[in-house]
Amino acid sequence: MGNDPIINKTIERKNPENSPARQFKGEQSPHSPEQPINTKERDAVLHELEESQRQAPARELPAPTAPLAHFTPAEKEYKAVEGILEENLQQLYLDMPVEDRQRFKNAGEATADKIIALVRENGKNIVWKIIRLIADWLSMIPNIKKFYIEQEAKIKADKILEELNVNKYR
Repeated sequence: MGNDPIINKTIERKNPENSPARQFKGEQSPHSPEQPINTKERDAVLHELEESQRQAPARELPAPTAPLAHFTPAEKEYKAVEGILEENLQQLYLDMPVEDRQRFKNAGEATADKIIALVRENGKNIVWKIIRLIADWLSMIPNIKKFYIEQEAKIKADKILEELNVNKYR
C-alpha cells in the first residue's frame, strides 16, 4: 500500500508537506533498511540496565501499623448476609434519588441484623419471615414491580440460608 504510486500522488496533492516522499527530507527513515540496528550498543544498554537493577537497594516495605483484622464468626455471617442482599442492586441503588440512598442503606443493614437474629432463634417459619423482611426492604426502591420484589426476596433468602447452613425445612 505504501508503494502504490496512485495513493502517493493523491496524498501529495492533498497534503504535500506530509507526503511519504517529503516526510524524511534530507534524512533517512529511522526504520529504513539502510541503517542497521547496532546490536552491540543495544546489548550494552541492556547490560547497564540489568546491572543498575541488581545494584539498586531493595525497597523495604513499611511495617504494618495495626494487626490484620480477623473477623469473628458473627461478623462473617453479617458480611455474607449483607453481600447477598447487595447482589444485583448496584444499578437500582445508583438510580435512586440521593436522599433515598442513605435510608435504603440503613434499612438494608437493619434487615441483615434481623435476618441473623432470626437464624439464631431457630424458630419456625424462618424462611417466610426472611422473605418478608427482604421484600419489605426491597419495596423501598421506587418504581419497582411487586413480582420482581417477590422473586428477588425468594432468591436472596435461599442464598442466605444456604450460606449460613440453615435447614429451611424445619
